[in-house]
Amino acid sequence: MKRPRSRTLLRVLLVLGASVLGLEGLFRLALFHPDWAPEGTGLRRPELYFAGDDPRFWVLRARLNGHHELGEPDDPDPVLGWTSGRFEPGTRLHMDEALLGDQRPVLLVGDSFAACSGAPERCYEHLLEEGPFGPTHELLNYGVGGYGTDQALLLSFDLMERFAERDPVIVLSILVDDDLDRCTLPYRGAPKPVLAAQGERRVRIARPAAPLDRSAWFAANPLEVPWWSWRFFQVNLLMDEEALVADSGVEGRLETMRVAMAAGLLEWKDRLDALGLEGFVLLFGDRQRHEGVSTKEDRFRWLEAVLEGQGIPWIRAWEELEQDWELYDRPLDDYFVTGKVGKGHYTALGNELTHLALERGLRGAFDGPSMVLHDSERQDRIGPGAFVRWERYPYASFGEDDLPHALLRPGDGEGGAAELAFVPERSIRRFEATLRPMPGFEGAAELVLTTAEGVAHRSIVRGGDPERRLAVDLPEVERLDFTVRSVEGEASLPFLMIHPALDGHPHGPMLLTQ
Repeated sequence: MKRPRSRTLLRVLLVLGASVLGLEGLFRLALFHPDWAPEGTGLRRPELYFAGDDPRFWVLRARLNGHHELGEPDDPDPVLGWTSGRFEPGTRLHMDEALLGDQRPVLLVGDSFAACSGAPERCYEHLLEEGPFGPTHELLNYGVGGYGTDQALLLSFDLMERFAERDPVIVLSILVDDDLDRCTLPYRGAPKPVLAAQGERRVRIARPAAPLDRSAWFAANPLEVPWWSWRFFQVNLLMDEEALVADSGVEGRLETMRVAMAAGLLEWKDRLDALGLEGFVLLFGDRQRHEGVSTKEDRFRWLEAVLEGQGIPWIRAWEELEQDWELYDRPLDDYFVTGKVGKGHYTALGNELTHLALERGLRGAFDGPSMVLHDSERQDRIGPGAFVRWERYPYASFGEDDLPHALLRPGDGEGGAAELAFVPERSIRRFEATLRPMPGFEGAAELVLTTAEGVAHRSIVRGGDPERRLAVDLPEVERLDFTVRSVEGEASLPFLMIHPALDGHPHGPMLLTQ
C-alpha cells in the first residue's frame, strides 16, 4: 500500500527544514565561536556579509573581535568616546602642557595619522621642536587613533576655549580617505558620537557615545540578522556591487555626513573668528592615494570645494611626499609602514615630509583658499543685455561643476560688452580656465584678454562647441581685463569661465561674488 503523498511531502519539508536549521547553526558556530577559526579567516570575515561602508560591518567586526564582552575602552571620554591617554577627559589637560613655557601652542587634532602611529619616535611634536618654529612654538599632539572628523571637531571646539588666552594655532587634520566616512558610524572600536547639522553653520550631537561600556552598548544595539547563512548567500551569490551599495544605504549616510561636516567646518571657522584665533586644515592621504587607486577622490573633491568656497585655510600634506617620491624614485614602503604594527601609516620619513606641509601652514603658505580676486569695477552690467555673474554650484552637489565660475554674456549690438577685471594679490605670469558654452544656446561671443601691454589673447566661443581649456602665458602683470563682445551677425552667446587659475595653481582663485 502506497503512503499518502501528504506524508511524503511532510517528510521532505521536515528534512529541508532541518537542513536549513542545521546550516544556519553551522554558520553561527563558525561565526561566533572563535575556537573554530580566528577572526578574519574562513567565514569569520565581516566583508562576506556587509559592505565596508556599512555600519553593520563595523558592528560585526567588533562582535567577531570579542568587543561585546569588553567594558569601557581605554581612556574613556563621555563626549568623544575615548582619548589617546595623553590628555584628560573633560578638562583636556595635555600631559605635555608643562613644556609650553612662553611659547605659542600649536594644537594638532586628528586621528592616528596625526598621532604618528607608524613612527611615534619621529612625531610632529619632535619635528617641530627641531625646526625653525621650535624656539617660538610648542606642538601639543591631540591626535587620537580611530577618530573621525566629527570627534576631531568636538575636541577642537573645547581646545579653542581652553587655550584662547595663549593665542594658539589650531590644526585640524583630516585623513580624506577615511575620516569623513567614520562620521557615519556610531561604533568604531568603541561607541562614538554622531553629529548632525543644526542649521548651516552649527552641529549638534545627534547620537552620543553611550553607553561607553561596550557590552552594554551591544546589548542596547544588537545586530539583528535573522539568517546569517542567507545573508552570506545573498551577498556573495545574488548581489552585484551596485546592489550591495544600495543595501548598505551608504549614499544616504554620506549625504547626511556631508551636510553635517560642512556645518561643522563652518562652525569651526566661526569659533576661530569669534575668538580671534588662527587655524588651518591639514589634509592627509593614505597609501592608495599615492598609488593612484584611491576610491575616495569624491570625498577630497567635496572637501576641497567646502574649504575653498568658505575661505577656510587648508593644505594638502601629501605634496612634499609626492615631490620626494618623484625626485628620488623611492619605493612607497619607505613612506608607509608595511609591518603589522602601524601598517599603512607614515614611516619616520613620511612624517618628516608631511611635517614640511605643517610648517607651510604655520608660515601661511596655504594651498587654499587661493588668491582672492575681485571685479575691480564692482559692476555686473555694462551695456544693454550684457552681464557677468560670479557663481558656484552648491557644494552639496559635489560634482565636477562644483567650482567657482563666471557666467558671461555679451550685450546685444554695439557697446554691449561685458567686462571683467582680475586684480590678484600678487603679480602673475599665466592664466588658465575652462570655457564652456551654455548648453542649449546658439550664437557666439568674442573673448578678449588684455593687460597694460595690450591684447594678450583673443578667441571666439560658439554655441554647441565642446568645452576647451584656455591657457595664456603672460609677462608679469598685476591686472587682467576681460571683454566679451557679440560677434556680428550672430546671436549673443552666454558661456561659463570655469575654475580660473593663476600661475598654474591647481585649485584656482576663490572669487568674491558680491
